[in-house]
Amino acid sequence: MNLHENTDFGRKVFFLNTTYEFQQTVVPALFNKEYEVYTINDYRRAKAVLKNFPDSICFIDVDDALTPNGWFNFMESFENDEMLSTIFLGIISSTLGYAQKMHFLMQSVVPAGFIGLNQPHDDLIEQIRNILDLNGAKGRRRFVRADCLDDTRIGIFFDFGEKRFTARVKDISSAGLSCIVSLRYQEFFKINMLIREFSLIIDNETYKCSAAVLKAFVTGDDKLTVVIVFTQAISFNVRKSIREYLQSFLQGRITKMAHDTMPDQKDYTLSNNGSYILDEPEEAEEVTEEYIAAYNAKAAKKAEAEKAAKPEEPATEAEKPAESASPVAESEASAPAENEELAAEEPAAD
Repeated sequence: MNLHENTDFGRKVFFLNTTYEFQQTVVPALFNKEYEVYTINDYRRAKAVLKNFPDSICFIDVDDALTPNGWFNFMESFENDEMLSTIFLGIISSTLGYAQKMHFLMQSVVPAGFIGLNQPHDDLIEQIRNILDLNGAKGRRRFVRADCLDDTRIGIFFDFGEKRFTARVKDISSAGLSCIVSLRYQEFFKINMLIREFSLIIDNETYKCSAAVLKAFVTGDDKLTVVIVFTQAISFNVRKSIREYLQSFLQGRITKMAHDTMPDQKDYTLSNNGSYILDEPEEAEEVTEEYIAAYNAKAAKKAEAEKAAKPEEPATEAEKPAESASPVAESEASAPAENEELAAEEPAAD
């Protein structure tokens, strides 16, 4: 798949190891712009979750939980896993200096780039949105939608004259919803018919809405599926409440999925890359391109000298199995892969 190709259904967007403030400000702002955004707090459970969404985008906050070198090894391990190698990784940080940033970008596959947190809130949101759009986060869909047929927190009832009946919400977005009603009420749901008022219940709160019937079709067992789109008349607070419900409902699924997984026990501090993570100068001075070039030249010269001083000897047959089992040998043998660049599914109610 081309790196910038839009998928029909878009991509789920994950933020791993972010701060509470980030989760309370940036994530809701992105969700309100109809990006399907999730958070994962524990890196030890992240891989098990992400394997279910192989074309997703994942930004990792590398300021905490692991050292920069540990995060580098964590990210590098994605390249060697067939189910994780298609994840679009990105980095966010407020502490990485220029040298460490360049190390991540040049020595690992980071198609979603680097985002510095030390910038105004609006600029931060705009930078993330640009990256998400570039990588097809929305695809062809326009609204985040949740399949919530079995969720008891949401419901709907209609009043047609003296008739009042309830319906089960099948799925919902901020643009509309689909619901299941008894077939005996079919006459009330004609295509293009305007429903001037009905009640939507979310978490025991009742919201008055209006909508137009987009579709109505029989789905068996004497049931009718009705697709309605909200009119412009519904208030901002209704749409806001729907988005908050969507975020809570969808995030709850991911949180449960993470909780039900076995924690990753791999020690990401074990690697031969430690000497290549660039330390920042003790003084608060700018790390320039010249500094990096000089550092790289010095490191290369040192590595060449060590290699000349310790010529590599061919392993005996008895040594080979043990060598292949060594985590250091595996890391030395691996090299970062080069960067590689579903009919349109509109939400049922879009």
